[in-house]
Amino acid sequence: MERLEEIEQKYGIPVFYDAAHAVGSAYNNNGLASFGHCATYSLHATKIMQAAEGGVVCTDDELAERIRNMRSSCIRKNQEPVPLAINGRFSELQAAMALLSLEKFPEYKANNKHRYLLYREKIKNIAGLSIIQYDETKQGNYQYIVFRLDEKEFGLSRDELVKILNKENVIARRYFIPSAHKSVPYVSMECAKVELPNTECLIREIFQLPSGQIVTDEHIEEICSLLQFIHEHAQEIKKHIGQ
Repeated sequence: MERLEEIEQKYGIPVFYDAAHAVGSAYNNNGLASFGHCATYSLHATKIMQAAEGGVVCTDDELAERIRNMRSSCIRKNQEPVPLAINGRFSELQAAMALLSLEKFPEYKANNKHRYLLYREKIKNIAGLSIIQYDETKQGNYQYIVFRLDEKEFGLSRDELVKILNKENVIARRYFIPSAHKSVPYVSMECAKVELPNTECLIREIFQLPSGQIVTDEHIEEICSLLQFIHEHAQEIKKHIGQ
């Protein structure tokens, strides 16, 4: 954060933070919305605080007024020139969902942390499988529980494991694929030719396991037992993958 701020100030480049998943998170006791030119939060149904769809932009008064002119197809008192106007306002139902979600946020966050700690404890003895640990000195919402797989130690690749888990009705997902510089529209630009070995390594090894509010301790224990079984029988299983 500090380095990005230095670059922003030195070169006058506005920094926009994609904080879609990070509602309630902070860096050195400062909310993420206090950094950069603006920060955007998602209120999609998959997020810890949700309104079924939509989101929030936190920024200064000038940009905020331009966004308000874009958001509403109605003519505002303070008209600002904008490239387009859309009907992007909350419905009453969405607003009610957001308010309820805001009220439940502390409970959801505590539940998320409990599931994260349980997963961390249950997989600690499974070779090749690790959990991306939250920095306890920072303030996070524990929405996502991310795992990393070492193929050599575990015995199967990340993609093979995800495929097996899905067949066992465990919704494991790879995030995010492809990497940003290999995605549209960047894939057709010069930046797609840049070598990013750390990024490509993570793309091959990272995945997520179920961690939503309906996931119980019993679910997590069953999933971790399944992971242990898959690891112990990895070589046998590998022979039958694709059959």
